[in-house]
Amino acid sequence: MSKKSTRKGKVGEREAARLLTENGIPAERNLTECRRGQGRDLITEAPLCVQVKRQARPNPLRALQEAQGGAETGEVPLALVRADGDPWVVVGLADDLLPMISYWFHCLQHRRGDRSSD
Repeated sequence: MSKKSTRKGKVGEREAARLLTENGIPAERNLTECRRGQGRDLITEAPLCVQVKRQARPNPLRALQEAQGGAETGEVPLALVRADGDPWVVVGLADDLLPMISYWFHCLQHRRGDRSSD
């Protein structure tokens, strides 16, 4: 791997960690990952195994497969992927993400219902 792509990867991991942290999921770079290559670029307080790809033409499914390979029991594998000039994209399995989205949706409905009863 060239110095430029290594630097770009580190910058991407920092950006992704900041994105998660700013959205309520504290995260930091996994500095041992580069030595072990375990498919976990970020360490979070949530039960997630996060793989980050910041490339000109990233392969989102391959990134998700790497996260799946590094995930421990009870963790949700996610890939945070960003192509040059594009926004971050989250890639995950429907069986993992849809229940979370459903929970979020029901929380929103409940909060709206609480407001209307005031």
